[in-house]
Amino acid sequence: MMLVMALAVVLVLIIIGIFIKLVHSITKNGIKVALAKNIVSIIIACALLITMGGYVIIGSSNVEKKAWDYLEIKGYQEEKIQSLEVTHSFLNVILSYDEWKIKVVYADEPTSTYSYRIVDGKIVEGGVSGTIDKEDLKH
Repeated sequence: MMLVMALAVVLVLIIIGIFIKLVHSITKNGIKVALAKNIVSIIIACALLITMGGYVIIGSSNVEKKAWDYLEIKGYQEEKIQSLEVTHSFLNVILSYDEWKIKVVYADEPTSTYSYRIVDGKIVEGGVSGTIDKEDLKH
């Protein structure tokens, strides 16, 4: 995961360097500096959005695989899982909350959602929400 983030940062820095050279050449050729700065700002913003989107897509895939591995170790086959959802939040990172959240609904308990999170690279149980009494929980 850190490798993906490092590559994303390097990519953004390369793009910024290219566009700084572009702005320099544009301003030499008579185009207004304000327009050139706006163009570069838009391109940098797009590059950042693409990088962040790639991070979330690749990261979600990795976390989902890790979640399936975790459930398999716990003795659950894929057919016993109704759904598995992975979510990411950059705001949670800023606020020092969990970056990745995993929600699992088991086939034999479709009204309950089990939450998991990643702490120090390991999946940790978070809690249960739903319409079942605490005494009736199976997992």
